[in-house]
Amino acid sequence: MAPSQYKYLINSTLWPENLPNVTSLECLSVVKIPSKGLEFNFSGIYAYLTNIKDCMAQKTVLDPRVEWYKEDWLLTEDAARAYTHEKWESWSKYPTSEILKRLVNWKLPLFQLITLFPRQPLDLIAEAFTTLHLMGDPIDTIASLLFTLHLTDLRVKELKKLARYPNGRRLEEKDCNAIALILATYDECSGTQASLALEPRYVL
Repeated sequence: MAPSQYKYLINSTLWPENLPNVTSLECLSVVKIPSKGLEFNFSGIYAYLTNIKDCMAQKTVLDPRVEWYKEDWLLTEDAARAYTHEKWESWSKYPTSEILKRLVNWKLPLFQLITLFPRQPLDLIAEAFTTLHLMGDPIDTIASLLFTLHLTDLRVKELKKLARYPNGRRLEEKDCNAIALILATYDECSGTQASLALEPRYVL
């Protein structure tokens, strides 16, 4: 049976165990593909799917155009292609007006904001790559940077408190910063295990 959190979304008569395990063609004559406006649009596909589900609930039958997936009925790939008349052999280009609107409303203000940030004196290629990366996924990029800064700061504090030179003297701040940056570099290069293995050599 579907979990309780889905009960208000799906009519109980549509749960697979409440439908006969036999596919019927009854709904094919009731819910037909619209003769006009066949294209990929979410509202039209959703209405088409909803009508099929309603017919299944009323007639208590299975429709070959849908399949049960993760607690709900979804259109099969063949049914979706039949509705849209698209072969999906290639991607459709976004309209130029849509691209320009997104650039003006989102990317341009974001670029202006990025140029106001204080930045390290990187070379032109590195700065261009960093800017493009930040503009491509600003939320995840900033979150990752904040996490890296926080983790590096914690390592510097631990190194200042615990790390020692061979003569027993505590590490100077510049050496603590350098070691913390080396460990952070391992993390950024997906070498977290290597970083964890390397860290005790300096801390202990």
